[in-house]
Amino acid sequence: MTGIPEYNRAAFLAAEARLRALGLEPVNPWDFGEVPGWGHYDYMRRDIPALATCEAIYMLRGWLRSRGARKEWAVARFVYGMRRLR
Repeated sequence: MTGIPEYNRAAFLAAEARLRALGLEPVNPWDFGEVPGWGHYDYMRRDIPALATCEAIYMLRGWLRSRGARKEWAVARFVYGMRRLR
């Protein structure tokens, strides 16, 4: 999200729509909203626990260039044992 115009909101919303069309119930970090004054680690502390409510994780294109997405994948895979949706 960081460094991408509008924090890549359009891609998050498009992915959410695709997953819903498949009958899934995605958890989108955009649904939690922005908090004035928060930085990267604040959002990670909020968003990582939301992974515990999920059965799998979907990564947006380019996720390997995102330090937050890489952290989320590591937690999803190695803490929660999730698979990555493709």
